[in-house]
Amino acid sequence: MKQKLFFHRKILALILILFSAQLAVAQNFQLILNNNFQTNNGSAPQGHLRWVRTCFLVTSAEMAASGATASQVFNYLKLNQNGPAAFGASGTVKVYIQNTSDATYLKSATWATLLGGMTQVTSSPFTLPTVAGAYTINYNVAPFTYTGGAMYVAIEYSNPLGTLATTTAHLVNTVLTSHAVRNQSALNTAPATLALTASRPDIQMGFQYANDIAVSNIYTLGKFPIEYGAPTIIQANIRNAGTAAMNSINVSCTITGANSFTDNVPILSLAPGASQVITFASYAPTNLSTGDVVTVTATAPGDLNATNDVLTWSQDITQNVYTYKNPAVGNAGSVGLTGSGDFVGKFNSNPGVTPPYTNPRKSTKLKWT
Repeated sequence: MKQKLFFHRKILALILILFSAQLAVAQNFQLILNNNFQTNNGSAPQGHLRWVRTCFLVTSAEMAASGATASQVFNYLKLNQNGPAAFGASGTVKVYIQNTSDATYLKSATWATLLGGMTQVTSSPFTLPTVAGAYTINYNVAPFTYTGGAMYVAIEYSNPLGTLATTTAHLVNTVLTSHAVRNQSALNTAPATLALTASRPDIQMGFQYANDIAVSNIYTLGKFPIEYGAPTIIQANIRNAGTAAMNSINVSCTITGANSFTDNVPILSLAPGASQVITFASYAPTNLSTGDVVTVTATAPGDLNATNDVLTWSQDITQNVYTYKNPAVGNAGSVGLTGSGDFVGKFNSNPGVTPPYTNPRKSTKLKWT
């Protein structure tokens, strides 16, 4: 069994260090943020209603504040349900979007007329979730490309014959008046004419590939001593960031610099949104080094997004220094204590080797940073 080295130091301030390399894989934009209001009317799909129809403007200022830029492609939206029912009512949801330069709502209040010029992006069966929070509606008809300026969004939810749920509610924004129209019905007949309202749903839009395998994290040391810290292990978190299952995934780890290492680990399958932490073969460097590069690469048939397939980490092989921090990344930020406290670092020593110290608090032979 490996010996464990524990280092304790009482401190008044701590340098916050990075324990793993991470890669963000989502493109998600908050277009309209709620202002702590909710509604059970027709600003979003409601499980207790037969029909909901709404059309609203997302202003150019809101689009800019979201971070979305011209040419951004969207293929899903998210709405925020604040008051779910015990069971989710089911129906059909349709979504339409249009680029515009309008500064206020200038479309018709008649549903058939206001759809003119809009692109349908969704027409699919839909079941309201039974938990509070944001939920996703994917664009199953076509993705939508934002060209700059403002956007109109129209949403229709219908459940003319199915079982109704108890009253549900969605978070909305009511800051801007006359920027939306809506109507709803508990009857089988769809409302043809909508009325002006200040309520626009809390809405996000984003883009997600169907097939997208990603390296999310690398877990390993930033520095370790060649004699007492080796061999060590390298792990990686592999994530299916897409909407479809990914199969026959190959994950490779290579180290270049003064030391070299190569290993491959297969993953048979990952469901959409699932992650798996894989462990490579143990690694024992033979040379002292500064700036060895650990590269983890994940590949799979049909992967549509190569930008998140590779992640790197810098590593130094030392005489007597351990650290979890990536030596290529500078310190950023700090944490502190109002009194004294312990900062504990846990490191593995080489099996069968007695570390050259008896009291880690007083030792000057092994160091940690």
